[in-house]
Amino acid sequence: MQRVCLIDSTYADPIMKAANASFNSNVEAYTIACDATYDPISFTINGHQYNLTSDVLTMNVGLPGNQCLFTLWSMTNLSKNYHIDWVLGSPFIRAYCHTYDLGKNQLGLALPIKS
Repeated sequence: MQRVCLIDSTYADPIMKAANASFNSNVEAYTIACDATYDPISFTINGHQYNLTSDVLTMNVGLPGNQCLFTLWSMTNLSKNYHIDWVLGSPFIRAYCHTYDLGKNQLGLALPIKS
């Protein structure tokens, strides 16, 4: 199960720096302090802005030293090798409800209703 968003390093590296995430060679992933606060990562799809906040991008997986997994992962040459810039993955799916209209070949996205 993919628990991350894959992003071409051209875009990911500045985001990692801005969020203060760093590569942790022990777990071979980017980590961040579990209590870190940072601005939402915002992007636009088809004229609509989407925000991924720290509660979606910071995942506590039991790492020592108050470290959490930062769920954006940089992938070198993602754009070049696969002709894509982002693979949105689970963080995006956790943040936005998806509706599929197969008859009209459409995908709808909305914020979930919080109870």
